[in-house]
Amino acid sequence: MNTPNATVATEKLLGIYEEPAIRTLVTNNSGKPLTLINYDIWNDRVNYKYWESKVVHIYVDEDVDTSLINAENYHEFVRDYEKSGVKGFRVDTQEMNERTSHCSIQDWLSYPETEILL
Repeated sequence: MNTPNATVATEKLLGIYEEPAIRTLVTNNSGKPLTLINYDIWNDRVNYKYWESKVVHIYVDEDVDTSLINAENYHEFVRDYEKSGVKGFRVDTQEMNERTSHCSIQDWLSYPETEILL
């Protein structure tokens, strides 16, 4: 049976495996804070979570000034997408959703540690 990470398997069998020092909180290249969930040694990747603002796609009348649309009032502007004379628009609802993802251990280690300010 094959293992997805033969190097780690061999090092574990030889008793020389050392898990990398992994920071719990980092900031990715886009400036988004990421929180470690776990390190998957067999796939050599970090599973993490982050918070993201919920964005909804709506259709509004073509002549609407979209600068007037915001998280509190966007429901008033929603039109059926099958109606003629409408255009698409994205609204940041200001609702935060927790998301999960993963990256390589090399990428994670390249991100700077996030400072926690209390």
